[in-house]
Amino acid sequence: MALPDFSYAGYQFGERTLPAEAAAHVFNSHSDGSVDVSAELQLLIDTLGEAGGGVLEIAAGLYRLDRPLLMRHSHVVLRGAGREQTKLWFRDGGGTTSANRANILLSPETNPQLQESSGWRVAEPAQANDRVLTLADTAGLALGDDILIAWQISAAFRAEHGSEDYWNHAELDQYKVFFRRTISDIQGNQISFKTPLRYDISLRDVPVVQQISGYLEGVGVQDLSLTNAVSLQQAWQGFDKSILLQMRYCQHCWLTGLSSYDQSGDGYEVRSHGIAIEQSVNVTLANIRMANAQHLGDNGNGYLFQLSAANEVLIQDSQAINGRHGFTFSWDFGASGNVLSGVTSEGGRICDSYREMQRNACTRGGSDFHHALSIANLIEYAQINDSLQVGNRHWLSSGAGQTGTLNVFWNIQGQGDVYAYNQGPGFVVGTGANVKVTSDLDVTQDPERYLAYQTQIQDYTELLGEAEQLVPQSLYRAQLERRLSR
Repeated sequence: MALPDFSYAGYQFGERTLPAEAAAHVFNSHSDGSVDVSAELQLLIDTLGEAGGGVLEIAAGLYRLDRPLLMRHSHVVLRGAGREQTKLWFRDGGGTTSANRANILLSPETNPQLQESSGWRVAEPAQANDRVLTLADTAGLALGDDILIAWQISAAFRAEHGSEDYWNHAELDQYKVFFRRTISDIQGNQISFKTPLRYDISLRDVPVVQQISGYLEGVGVQDLSLTNAVSLQQAWQGFDKSILLQMRYCQHCWLTGLSSYDQSGDGYEVRSHGIAIEQSVNVTLANIRMANAQHLGDNGNGYLFQLSAANEVLIQDSQAINGRHGFTFSWDFGASGNVLSGVTSEGGRICDSYREMQRNACTRGGSDFHHALSIANLIEYAQINDSLQVGNRHWLSSGAGQTGTLNVFWNIQGQGDVYAYNQGPGFVVGTGANVKVTSDLDVTQDPERYLAYQTQIQDYTELLGEAEQLVPQSLYRAQLERRLSR
């Protein structure tokens, strides 16, 4: 089976460099951290956005923020003087309530979500790698329209993927979005798009196309450090899942040159989650370090980089250190075409309680495919010093079930363990000498036996322990160069 073409990931499909505009305004008020500046910064962000966008540069210094920041207009960029120079200290420790968990939220005012009662019916099946869909009709669609491609989580779809007893978050026959695309051509009843489909589409599951609008576009946060760490006890006893920076419904946006940092001197930098990317497409994250989370407990805490129902996201040259999960594909269907290249995952720990964490009695965590079915994602040129896992998680995490298929692990280095149990085809190609890979379906010990349950086919493996012989060393870069040279 051919490998997917991952070259479409990232800002503007990887075809353009990130913008580098001059600052429209430089902010340097109360740069010693003595006064809350969240209201001043929020006003400047909103003013720039209402005027059509621009770069708000935050000068070197320490800035205290007692309230979250919201970036809700397109083409607004928040830029520091460098992550060693500009530091944002979110003193409240992670949003304000359990319903408002993010310290910096990039999200439009109106969310472009799936509407179950509308859409164009898909009239013919399609296969992975197709760039064309045939609809019952195309009246009302136009070039440049952003669309969602969704289908029902039917009983047959669940059974086909060994998850008839799981995926409890989705009602029977509920529609779920799998792909986010932009129409590039219309010919009769056929629509075309630039990025290929990542999975076969069956008429059995009543697939539809929906027209949406309202993504946040051209928004970036770059070149600064930030923290929301509090006392360890407060982190565990307050609300769950606080998020340092969250992107929702973003397209062609970016985060670069960011780092968490330790404000108090106790070694902690992030209260729970670091960066969360949700229901977004063609976003680039580069040169980012998220480290030393406080809350490593259950109920969705301690994820340093999280992708949820996101398409074609590129994460490059970034480090996840000392979280519960370093890089994770978590919660709901629709994570596909994402590329993690040159990343490092280490120090993952799973703690069942605050007391267990205090006693340093936690078990090993790591990076994983955590919930529902993530399709055709690439993790490559990576240092895995804890673990990397895809497989059947059964009833954990609200019935996570089978968590992946068609995912590719390419050139994996480090000292960690790789558990490769894609439900359908999967690939492990090229590993370092100290990486342990398990993909055998006949294992009797856990967690391998548990992960392998109802897996259809053993993952393909090649050049295990011989990654130095692998050509190319970066599959993503080779595919991108080949596509751009055509």
